[in-house]
Amino acid sequence: MKIFVVLMCALFADFAMGDVDMCLMQKLSTTDYDSFVNHYPGSNHVYFGIKACAESNIQVFVPFDKGLYFKLFFGPPSDDTASVWMSKFKPSEKELYLGGSTEVSLDCNTMKYFWMKWVDGTLLVGQGLQLESRELFKIDDNDVRSKLSSSMDYDVDYIVGSIEIDNQCGILRADWNVSLSSLHV
Repeated sequence: MKIFVVLMCALFADFAMGDVDMCLMQKLSTTDYDSFVNHYPGSNHVYFGIKACAESNIQVFVPFDKGLYFKLFFGPPSDDTASVWMSKFKPSEKELYLGGSTEVSLDCNTMKYFWMKWVDGTLLVGQGLQLESRELFKIDDNDVRSKLSSSMDYDVDYIVGSIEIDNQCGILRADWNVSLSSLHV
């Protein structure tokens, strides 16, 4: 009976936390530029994971409008820069620093998971696989829209060792490039 109670408690705890399935998207040992695919384009949030040494430089570009990007930067902290920070830019204009955090640094041996949530006028970034927990920073900006482009791009500028990138999965990996409207039930 005690074993049954323990198992039921464990199952309830697992159910209460929710599940976010993460899939290895890519392993890199050289610099690269590619895209995350947002498998749930109707939602207002996304999860991703990065396993990289703290000395590596990784940028995630988040498009909300043509030519306007929010950039999430992961890299080594310095005297005047956080280890993860966000900026806003248009390719023809100067980049504007919006905020950052020194709470996170990447680790060569551990996958670090992050979430990003957007609603009209607000962009939130946090760590972990539970939405709205461990918030790193909040950006209030009128250019944040309720609808995100179907993909986010990432650019790996500098690598120490190798980098692994996880992406939120949920549909079959073979169907990643198939739009959901083209699937027949």
